[in-house]
Amino acid sequence: MHDYLRRTRTDVVLRRNWRPATYTMAEGWEGFQRENPPALQAARRASSVDIVEENFSEADARHQASRCLRYNINTVFDTSKCVGCNGCVDVCPENLIRLTPLTELLEFPAWAEMLDGADPAEFGAVLMKDESTCLRCAMCASRCPTQAITMQHFDFAWECVSIPAPNPKVNYGTRG
Repeated sequence: MHDYLRRTRTDVVLRRNWRPATYTMAEGWEGFQRENPPALQAARRASSVDIVEENFSEADARHQASRCLRYNINTVFDTSKCVGCNGCVDVCPENLIRLTPLTELLEFPAWAEMLDGADPAEFGAVLMKDESTCLRCAMCASRCPTQAITMQHFDFAWECVSIPAPNPKVNYGTRG
């Protein structure tokens, strides 16, 4: 109706934005052990159809939640600022960041073609990170002396917008 009356087109667009994120983990987070919720006694579980797991107390639930990380926060690398100091490699608790010499990656024929006969040693190394196991603890960002690594928050939302053009799916007919 809106498109018909105003002779516009409504589109659904994705608005996305990266913005700096500042957050820290709870003090001593790396030492918190995951605990299973309380459960019914084994004898009762075996002879019952009751729910096996019970709820954490609020205090215990909050303590367990403090171990959680925010997965809408990501590490963003600005390679133009990186000086190859290996600080991020040393501090990563999961050992998932590596400074890898380009010569180790040259097993693939495509790399050799891209170098166009140049000596691979001239190109140095690349910083490689396994995103699938990253905890997003921000230790690499806090250790980086040049701020080549920052923590960024990714926001996105679907939004309806009006486009000042006739909607091809609307039959406007003739107005008298």
